[in-house]
Amino acid sequence: MTTTTKDLKTLAEDALAMQDACNLCGLAQSFAKVMLQLGDYCPRGTDERNQHPIAKAWLFKMCDLAGITVAVDDWSDALLACIKLRDGDDNG
Repeated sequence: MTTTTKDLKTLAEDALAMQDACNLCGLAQSFAKVMLQLGDYCPRGTDERNQHPIAKAWLFKMCDLAGITVAVDDWSDALLACIKLRDGDDNG
């Protein structure tokens, strides 16, 4: 099975679209794939990937579904960065 890496714009679009999700199990399975693909855009390694706004947007939603409180400012910062990436600003 081959996996095609999505471009950063598409990964950002997906991170925004999944904010309406309600199935934590499904999100967890998709998140693993996103993290692998995100590695193609994070040349400085794991820390950069872990702190990427796309990763944070996914994690904040997953925390929300699990009933874990996250700082609203951090969540909104991640979503705003995803919007910028979706709209073509590669710096997020």
